[in-house]
Amino acid sequence: MNESCVGRPVTFVRAIVQEHEGQLQLSMPKDSSVSLGATPQTNKIQAWLTIVGQTPITVLEAIELKTTTVTCIHGILAKITVETVTLKTGIEKELTTIAIAYGPPKAFLHVQFWNVKRLTSVDWDDMLHTSVNVNKVRCSCDERGNAFESIGDVTNIVRNTNTPLEDWWFAKDKVASEV
Repeated sequence: MNESCVGRPVTFVRAIVQEHEGQLQLSMPKDSSVSLGATPQTNKIQAWLTIVGQTPITVLEAIELKTTTVTCIHGILAKITVETVTLKTGIEKELTTIAIAYGPPKAFLHVQFWNVKRLTSVDWDDMLHTSVNVNKVRCSCDERGNAFESIGDVTNIVRNTNTPLEDWWFAKDKVASEV
């Protein structure tokens, strides 16, 4: 399995799930197997992912989430940054981070995307400073706060007109450097 499997239905047969030091661990004995693709069992999970992943919440609501989940975040696509990150293994990966704004009051959060296709990031440039929904985002909650990350190619950004929000964003007192 590699990163192209992220977000796809998967079925583990004879796998062992156990808890160790507060973390869930998956181990696979020699007689276990993994199959990619939809099955009647994974269809229920895919349906859930579609429902929760496309039901928008605001940036403020996303920041206040208390449990790890998948969600859709509504706000202004305020900023896109791209950087090359060298992992401990020496492998270089491209990290694209978007800033989503909402207000009033002003609130920002960042969503990380690994190895975004060039055509996708060009499409995102066309949506800068407009109201969008970021669909199917993984929100991980811990004591340091919430972290938002894409789920492979499943996460996408779509334009969603919200005139009051865009009027707020373009108001005279907005300071772009706050992003």
